[in-house]
Amino acid sequence: MTDQENREEFTLPKNIRQIGAFGEKYRVYIEDFVYTYVHRFLHQKRREDTVLAAVLLGRTVVREDQEYIFISGAQKADFGVSDGSGDLPGEMPDTAAAKQAEFWDRVYQRIKQSFDDLEIVGWYFNLDGSNLEINTQLQQFFESTYKKGSRFLYFEDQLEQNDAFFVQEQHRLQRLSGYAVYYEKIRRCSSL
Repeated sequence: MTDQENREEFTLPKNIRQIGAFGEKYRVYIEDFVYTYVHRFLHQKRREDTVLAAVLLGRTVVREDQEYIFISGAQKADFGVSDGSGDLPGEMPDTAAAKQAEFWDRVYQRIKQSFDDLEIVGWYFNLDGSNLEINTQLQQFFESTYKKGSRFLYFEDQLEQNDAFFVQEQHRLQRLSGYAVYYEKIRRCSSL
């Protein structure tokens, strides 16, 4: 995060639907369009042989001890299913380094085409029947993407009809208490 982002003035959205309670350290705001995209559109387009996933894009602003995460874009990512748990391009063996590099090239190319003013802030995954339990493979994937700017995981289990945000802290994904869906554009201006 740059010094400019830390000094940036911002206005919190007023038109929100809060889900759960905000924590003391993190406040996650996800734009309604992104929320609808991952919950409805991706589910409609899901192929049986893929894990439902998307890169979450936005920005982060820190004020005192509070971190505000504004998610205003999402880019679908396809992962094939090989053994029922998904084939995530996390910690791959050296022989698969080219496959991993190709995956990241596709991700960055798609981001540049549609969201060049946003940065990677996290990932969305839907793993039906997971009950929002972080397995070893998901944790390893997330640790490998942490170096690329990913800090948050939006995890959904449509079968159990629950979802939650997780943040990477102390070398593991920890569940946040709640988040908010916002229904308006955030107005930004630089401070003097």
